[in-house]
Amino acid sequence: GLAQPPAKPPPPPALPVLRRLAALTWPDERRLQIRFVGVCVLVLCDSLMKAAVPLAFKGAVDALGAPLEVAAKTAAATRFVLLYAGLKCAQGSADALRRFLFVGVHQAARRRLMLRVMGHLLGLSHRFHTTKKTGEVMQVVDRGSDALERLLDLLPFRLIPVCLDVCLAVTVLTRVGQPLVAAIAFATLCAYAGVTLALTQWRTRYWRAMVEAEREAKGLAVEALMNVETVKLFAAEEYEVAKYAAQFGAILAQSCAILRNPAQSCA
Repeated sequence: GLAQPPAKPPPPPALPVLRRLAALTWPDERRLQIRFVGVCVLVLCDSLMKAAVPLAFKGAVDALGAPLEVAAKTAAATRFVLLYAGLKCAQGSADALRRFLFVGVHQAARRRLMLRVMGHLLGLSHRFHTTKKTGEVMQVVDRGSDALERLLDLLPFRLIPVCLDVCLAVTVLTRVGQPLVAAIAFATLCAYAGVTLALTQWRTRYWRAMVEAEREAKGLAVEALMNVETVKLFAAEEYEVAKYAAQFGAILAQSCAILRNPAQSCA
């Protein structure tokens, strides 16, 4: 019978990938290491300020309702309002400074990744380079670079701060005598995270199929343009366009499946 195409390898586990990403993110230069530590400190300070902002607002409201003289209430409320305004300004400054410090770390990590990929490609066998699909290889390289950029934006600026904010919010609610509210908030966030994770895992297969189809489509386009003399020689323009159109049909089919995500908005 006909030979079956080789099965695609399963995706690598998440934990080893995160370890390799962490090793890739940690810079080699001393000044960039100091910047990285500074970014971590700013992330922690930003989370603390986020937890302190509603407490300052609460203090201002409580001061206005306290059974004191008008002058005393005004002075106390003014102090809390100034503290509130200072915390909000400091939050914006800390976020801008954090992103400024992380630029060098981000660029160094991307440079190390691209150099490692280039060295790996040049170290492959001659057989690979004689049978290569240049378009698909370049698409994989571009995808990997973009994925690293998104991860370096997601982890230090979104995921880690959200986890710190949740922990601080639950701690503050518990300390101010609202353990039931803290438990409800924590359970709601856990439910939302669980639903989002389950739906993301379900949608990953469609997303992976769409990426594969897009990679093959761009690979077909690049190969056809690089070998345009052969295409012209055999009058295969319509054939190449038909193959390209078929790949775009696969991309559209998978993208429609990805859009079906109604349950996350109800979590």
